Amino acid sequence: MDIAVTIALVVMGAAAVVVFDRRRHGLLGFQAEPGGTAQRLTGLLARWTGRPARVYPYAVGRMDTTSLSEAESGLRFAVEGLCPSVTLWRIGFSSPTRVDATEARPVGEPEIDKLFRVVGPPAHVHALLIATTRIALRELLRGSVRLGQVWLEGGTLTVDVPTGGFAREHPGLEPATHAIAGMAKLLEAPSDLVERLAENVARDPAPGVRLASLRALFDAFGQHPGTRTAAFGALRDADEFVRLEAAIQTKAQGRETLVRLAVDTDTSEASAARAIRALGPEHLPLDRVEPLVLESGYIHPERKARPAVTDAFIAVLAAMPGEAALDLLARLARGVHDGHGPQVVEAVAARPGPEAERLLLEAVESPRIDRPLTLTAAARHLERTGSVAAVAPLQQAAARYGGSSANAARRAIAAIQERAKGSRGRLALTDAEAGRLSEVSDPSGRVSLPDADD
Repeated sequence: MDIAVTIALVVMGAAAVVVFDRRRHGLLGFQAEPGGTAQRLTGLLARWTGRPARVYPYAVGRMDTTSLSEAESGLRFAVEGLCPSVTLWRIGFSSPTRVDATEARPVGEPEIDKLFRVVGPPAHVHALLIATTRIALRELLRGSVRLGQVWLEGGTLTVDVPTGGFAREHPGLEPATHAIAGMAKLLEAPSDLVERLAENVARDPAPGVRLASLRALFDAFGQHPGTRTAAFGALRDADEFVRLEAAIQTKAQGRETLVRLAVDTDTSEASAARAIRALGPEHLPLDRVEPLVLESGYIHPERKARPAVTDAFIAVLAAMPGEAALDLLARLARGVHDGHGPQVVEAVAARPGPEAERLLLEAVESPRIDRPLTLTAAARHLERTGSVAAVAPLQQAAARYGGSSANAARRAIAAIQERAKGSRGRLALTDAEAGRLSEVSDPSGRVSLPDADD
């Protein structure tokens, strides 16, 4: 454990101290002891907290990134016996701890997350940093006394109070001691983590904290009755992300909440997509998905696109058996936005039976909108599996689009012709020209269609 050793020296009859901090690997400073101030404040801090406490001088090369002085000195306040499992320190000052900053996790309140880095088991972090504690941390930094680094590590709260620039004793030391003592009491280890976390879920003013506390409950105490109770209450939370998490965790009891989040076009893209995938092919009610069908196409050009929602909807439909899902896929094949067309094509092509080709042709024909990506994807599948019934729609599409999409359609036509060649009575392309149809056994019955423009 890191230990700060203060060596008192008497130099030319005057009291002085040298502070050695092993965490910083060297001397922090050499300065005259401010009379009995540190001893008096140590007594106050210990009495007000009921914990082992110490106040002693310190000096550092630079306090923070905005300091104009090359050195700062002052008094360091330390209170022991607090929560040992959580480490936090103030951002913008030199790190006082060896804890890896990459392990820090957001608390869930933006202002606190800008002021402090926090490391520790999530259940302990959120049970410790309840709303009252976070308010006290903010007020401590906003107080009339300027503070340096503030950190909690190994159960010890340490606060640096710069005292440079005062001819006499710093007038704010005693109020600062009182504020630090109050802060220390709030940083004592919670006696009941589940109770603290459940209280956060129910009443914390920060939605991010409510969400993080709910997740911490399920991660650490998933089978505890208090966890289930908290989750059921969170189904009515004002924040959609909290409701979503509660609905996923409560399974059948949260299913109606999931459906509402999934089909409401005012739900955020991330929440709606996650709700759809959580419902899956087993529980997504197709009689309530009309808003998702309309959103996936060009019906509402004034609305902001939510591509992740359409992706999730198509993926669930693709895995869903039955005629109702097939009908919805047919509607999507006809009108889905071109960016999602290939995904619909893949979903259609994966379905067994003769319906796949019909749906692929729905994607190819789509007379109202240009969808070159959709045509290309459909043509590639028809190239492998298409029948002669696909020839005419592919010819029309090739003539309409041109370019690489038309080339994909022509390759599909040629492949279909090759498979049909030699089958009496079937339609096939002649070897010489795309765009002509003939009876294989009787060239005199040749029927011409307009030549395609490349």
